Amino acid sequence: MKRYIALFILLVSVLVFTGRDTAVPNPDSDTDKENDITGPCGIMDGEITPKGNISVESPSVKLDLVSAEYRAMWKERYNYDTPMLIDNLADLTDFLKNHPVQLSSVDALQQNYNDEFFTHSVVYAYVESEGSGSIKLMAKSAELNRDKLKLYMERIVPQAGTADMAALVCLFGISRDDNKSAKSVEGIVECITLEESH
Repeated sequence: MKRYIALFILLVSVLVFTGRDTAVPNPDSDTDKENDITGPCGIMDGEITPKGNISVESPSVKLDLVSAEYRAMWKERYNYDTPMLIDNLADLTDFLKNHPVQLSSVDALQQNYNDEFFTHSVVYAYVESEGSGSIKLMAKSAELNRDKLKLYMERIVPQAGTADMAALVCLFGISRDDNKSAKSVEGIVECITLEESH
């Protein structure tokens, strides 16, 4: 009798550890691959499969963005390379007062980010210190990857430039709903060096 119990336990163990993948496609769903958020074998991202595997792929969602850039007066005390939340028009006014515009128009910035904008959206500011005012920093896109908000920028470096310190500011306006989903925010800067034209 003990042999049969041991054999039964062994058989159950083998079936549990070598069980086949039971994920099947939903016949009622569209087969459009562009909208498919499943991982390999039709498994939803993060889902634990019958074999105990956890999918590590995570879908990134590109966000609608109202962006702006400007050059601020350079100061050593700025909080550089850290995304800062601007929650309302008063916060924006304070930010612009503390990071005064050197090259651009405050009015143009406040036209994009007004009271109506802040009812449904927030702004993240990213400030970068540069050793040359010839370098440009451009806001490119924002995406939400699970609970991480990623702010993408492009840093354009000419072959020859000036030797003046510059504080470059990128503003990213995103919806409040998207911001609620984010538990952390990361600024990502891609550097592009321009070649000298002959």
